[in-house]
Amino acid sequence: MKEAIGGISIFQIVIIFILLFAGIMCLTINHSIAFGVKDEVVNIIQEEKVVNDKTLGKIAELLNNAGYRVTGNCSNNDWTSNESGWVGYDRTGKQVNKNPSFCIRKMSVSESFDKDVKEKCKSKCNFVSESDLDLTYYEVLLFYQLDIPGLNDIMTFKLAGNTRAVFSGGY
Repeated sequence: MKEAIGGISIFQIVIIFILLFAGIMCLTINHSIAFGVKDEVVNIIQEEKVVNDKTLGKIAELLNNAGYRVTGNCSNNDWTSNESGWVGYDRTGKQVNKNPSFCIRKMSVSESFDKDVKEKCKSKCNFVSESDLDLTYYEVLLFYQLDIPGLNDIMTFKLAGNTRAVFSGGY
C-alpha cells in the first residue's frame, strides 16, 4: 500500500510539470503570433499614414488570415498612466467599446519639434498647406493569452507598439 501512494504522488507531480510546460509553450506561441500581427498592423498604418476604412479593412484581413481571435481591454490602469484617446476595433475593423481585438491611439509629436519642422521645411518642402506638416504617430495595442489546454484562458496580456512619425496623420 505504501508504494501505491508514492506512485500516485509522483504521477501527480509529473502531470503538474506537463501542464506547466504546456502553459509556457502556449504562452510563447501566443506571444510570437501576437508580436508578428502587431508588427504587421504597425506596417499597414505606416504605409497608409492614416487610420481610415481602407486601413482598418487591411488590418481586419490580416487578423482573419493570421487566425488572431484574442480580445482584451484598451484602457486598463495596470500598464499606462495616460488612458485617453484609445479606440478599440473588433476583428472586422468596426469600432467597439467592449472586448476589442486591437486598439489604436493617435499621438501628436511634441509641439516644439513640430514647430521646428514647420520652420525648416516651409521654404524647402512642397506642401499644399501648413496642415500637411502635422507630424503624428500611432500607438497600437494587441493582446495575447496564457491558454493552458483544458483550463482555457487564464490571463490576458498586452503587447504595444508604435509607428514612426508620419505627416498628415488623421483618423
